[in-house]
Amino acid sequence: MRPSAIQQGEVGQFILRCLVDRELPEWMLPKDAGTVEAFLNLTKAMEVQSILIDKTDCSKEEKGWPPTVLKAFRVTKIRSFVAFQVRLKEIIRVEADLRAEGVMGIYFKGIPFALNLYPSPHHRPSSDADLLISRSALPIVERIMTRRGYVETPDLLFGTVSQQKQFSLQRGNHLEHVFEFHLASNNRPLLSPYSYEAISERCINVDFETVQLKTIGSVESFLLSALHLRGHLEADRRFLWYYDLKLLADRFGEREWMALREESGLKECQLLMGATLSELRSWAPESVPDAISEWATRVLEDRGEASAYYLQEGRSNRSDFWVTFWSLPRWRDRLLTV
Repeated sequence: MRPSAIQQGEVGQFILRCLVDRELPEWMLPKDAGTVEAFLNLTKAMEVQSILIDKTDCSKEEKGWPPTVLKAFRVTKIRSFVAFQVRLKEIIRVEADLRAEGVMGIYFKGIPFALNLYPSPHHRPSSDADLLISRSALPIVERIMTRRGYVETPDLLFGTVSQQKQFSLQRGNHLEHVFEFHLASNNRPLLSPYSYEAISERCINVDFETVQLKTIGSVESFLLSALHLRGHLEADRRFLWYYDLKLLADRFGEREWMALREESGLKECQLLMGATLSELRSWAPESVPDAISEWATRVLEDRGEASAYYLQEGRSNRSDFWVTFWSLPRWRDRLLTV
């Protein structure tokens, strides 16, 4: 794993160990105010506080964890629990409206991970709900969300680089509901292997109270999560995203690993998958089998895939924009017809 400079330091490495170990280890950092503050800031930015507080039932105080850290974690846990319950209730209401008008969105990323992978849903922070929809459903979605009081986030790039529309609704107690409706599984065409029509054939249902949410299978979830991570610059990647991949990998058997290898080849993202698996193996070795690690090392030797750009040193937001812009089919087609 190659995290940013702050993540490579002593504090970041300790957080990674806490995530990998089944139980929280002894507190190994200095207890001065500066180090404690750095630990709290990084665990908050990486969105792992609610995960760490519930790692084990044994006494953290006996393992030397500073009271300031434990208090902050407990506050986060309570807030996360309340926020997630409120957020899911809103999802049920919006989902009912969507289905009433024939829109069957496919949930991916945070919400299905929370419901499928974590001991309790609120352990997995999620600030929004991501749905993949067909382009033809977009006018209906806009009408429904506007009727419900949501405000669309202005996006001048929609239809060019951005392939999503975001709607938000501010509630009391500073809680904001956010829905992102995606026309592609990733804004970057080189990292978007599935259309709505293709992925809808592989959907599974997740039971939640009175509804079944449509989502995608574990292999497709792993692939999309790996590509989502690779699409972000190194400094922007969160420990939470790696932890999602670890939890998925821990559930995989030989069949899932073989399916992931095959799917990576079909979708021409073996190189990026190899890089992600190598990083995951470096800090969570028990989660990636030896045979898969060897495969990842082999595929990293071939830089022939177009998506190899996302492994280049010196990437920037500006270069990402232009690579994405010119890789969109509509712009390639226009250029060829001039």
